[in-house]
Amino acid sequence: MVDKEIKTEIDKDIKKPSRLKGWLYGSVTDRDIFWVAVIMAVVAAFAMAILPVLEKMGIHNHCVFYETTGYFCPGCGGTRAAYAFIKGKFLLSFIYHPIVPYGFILGGLYILSHILEMIHVPHIKGMKFREVYVWIGLAIILINWIVKNVILLLYFR
Repeated sequence: MVDKEIKTEIDKDIKKPSRLKGWLYGSVTDRDIFWVAVIMAVVAAFAMAILPVLEKMGIHNHCVFYETTGYFCPGCGGTRAAYAFIKGKFLLSFIYHPIVPYGFILGGLYILSHILEMIHVPHIKGMKFREVYVWIGLAIILINWIVKNVILLLYFR
């Protein structure tokens, strides 16, 4: 009887969860994702601060994919979109690359909700990570990439 219980426990540990979140993220908690989001926000802020300095020094960032193939990569326009979003030009940011406003808004809400939960604001719980956020982001990137390249092919070649 004891051997059967041990075997059942071992089988539970070995089985892959049926959902992607359980398999891919394992035991990652929402608080872990919060700290990763905070670190990413700090790195992005640093990059946005240093890029203009590099450009003044004559160091420009170029898209190797575009230079090689002549087509836009899935991330083309992301840096311009981030600059526009930071400057308050939200529509222009969306036109450059819609994933940037999506990421800023979703990430900002995620971080803010967890900060409010940490400082014990009544009735506020941190946002829960949902797999659908990732799928929506991937769909935005894919649709943007297809639309930009179709426009490039139809009107500029």
